[in-house]
Amino acid sequence: MRDKNLPERILADFNLAGVVGEETNKLVGYLAGVSRKLDKPLAVVIQSSSAAGKPSLMDAVLSFMPEDERVQYSAMTGQSLFYMGETRLKNKILAISEEEGAHRKLCVKAVTE
Repeated sequence: MRDKNLPERILADFNLAGVVGEETNKLVGYLAGVSRKLDKPLAVVIQSSSAAGKPSLMDAVLSFMPEDERVQYSAMTGQSLFYMGETRLKNKILAISEEEGAHRKLCVKAVTE
């Protein structure tokens, strides 16, 4: 964590995994994912035009996170979170792909409560 070249090393790992380009977005997504353990984690919304690679970017970021610490849904309402009951989201990554009209929006959020 003290390596001054850590951002470059993270990007190199993404490139080795076959994800090229989008350097800033890869880093921001990665930082949001690892922030899940903080008291105030980051949240990211990936929004772009159709066929811009949003699902690929989200999947790449999530692939670097432990599988048991991420929860993925294809769509969700705010009320559905209320009814999840015993499902534990604390310190997990909540990743939602949501169809909104003709545009797709992806949300990756680390949850603290």
